[in-house]
Amino acid sequence: MFAYPKQYDVIVVGAGHAGIEAALAAARMGCQTLLLTINADSIGQMSCNPAIGGLAKGHLAREIDALGGEMGKATDMAGLQFRMLNTKKGPAVWAPRAQCDKKAYQFRLKWVCESEPNLDVKQGQSSKILRKDGAAIGVETTLEVQYFGKTVVITTGTFLRGLMHIGSNQQSGGRAGDAAAMSLSGSLQELGLELGRLKTGTPPRILRRSIDFSKTEAQHGEDPVPYFTFWKDDLFHMEHSRLKAQRQSLSGGKYPTGSILDRINGQLPCFITYTTEKTAEIIRANLHKSPMYSGVIEGVGPRYCPSIEDKIVRFAEKERHQIFLEPEGIETDEFYVNGFSTCLPFEVQIEMIRSIIGCENAEIMRPAYAVEYDFAFPTQIHSSLETKVCQNLFLAGQINGTSGYEEAGAQGLMAGINAARKVQNLQPIVLRRDQAYIGVLIDDLVT
Repeated sequence: MFAYPKQYDVIVVGAGHAGIEAALAAARMGCQTLLLTINADSIGQMSCNPAIGGLAKGHLAREIDALGGEMGKATDMAGLQFRMLNTKKGPAVWAPRAQCDKKAYQFRLKWVCESEPNLDVKQGQSSKILRKDGAAIGVETTLEVQYFGKTVVITTGTFLRGLMHIGSNQQSGGRAGDAAAMSLSGSLQELGLELGRLKTGTPPRILRRSIDFSKTEAQHGEDPVPYFTFWKDDLFHMEHSRLKAQRQSLSGGKYPTGSILDRINGQLPCFITYTTEKTAEIIRANLHKSPMYSGVIEGVGPRYCPSIEDKIVRFAEKERHQIFLEPEGIETDEFYVNGFSTCLPFEVQIEMIRSIIGCENAEIMRPAYAVEYDFAFPTQIHSSLETKVCQNLFLAGQINGTSGYEEAGAQGLMAGINAARKVQNLQPIVLRRDQAYIGVLIDDLVT
């Protein structure tokens, strides 16, 4: 066993959207912070839809930005299409949404984390929470390295004993291409935390040139751009990468230098299409092959993000369902099939995709899958996101039973703030329900 010589104030386990906000918040509050991730190439990865905001989420992204988080700035730099939704109603329910270049978003957040003075980014899989006298004092990795810190923030996403499903095929993993964290769940249970199982899913990605866009409806971005960050003017002047001094704006200053919009001097469209009766027939004929409907998956899925199987079953009277075909980036030909999450077998997915209008000859580049994972029942945490069973241990993101980048980022930000404040012997910041939607989110979780 090797005890790492540097002592930290805050250790963050997991570098997804919750972990990034937690680590940056703590570091920017003056704490020596460690961000520990299974794969340093996956920091900030948009595992599902490469988009930020939208109905029920855009306001959280804006609140993260208002509190000093990074999500809004990263979105504005990596966005390839921006829209304000729900504008037919009053401004209180308007919702900003941005389609992002998933690699640009990921690379920017990786660079931001690596550039933060008080933040160390290290690759390693946490296997155990170290504790003493009822309090967390650090973590141990599968490499038998012990990192010691005054507080620990767990932001493991879908990785705790993650199990991916495509039909009857099962593979261990937190997401396609990344290993699951198989040991940490047991350590959390030893602390006294009660765990359950949840499930989420992602749709297939298809090849751009195999889509007949003439049969779809183009959906364009808005001008002027409805940026996410409240400090949008700063985007035109701040340093964005180590290459900034060598580059000039490609858009003549219309967009922030180095942003995706600047690089392509405009926005990319998304495309609207629909399922057909044939889609429903294929799904109904193969429901018995779905691990969700055959009882193989025990975890409960997200209420407001149903799979296409759920839509066909729940809304049998509907003749068609709206689908959005969305670009995943400016340097990839992958398109995200929004609204088509499934875990049916790959051969069935091919039939299903080719029954969508405009996708008759579509080629699947990455199959859809479901992932099942452990979570901690959130009534076991305080409003500060510190656990009740172990002092100095905080939980944020999907481990608390939520879903979505924005909900994860919001919890991560507050967990990072409160972990830092605990180190500094300050009272936690708890946003009230009448102060912020983040306050509503956390209060709903813990009560």
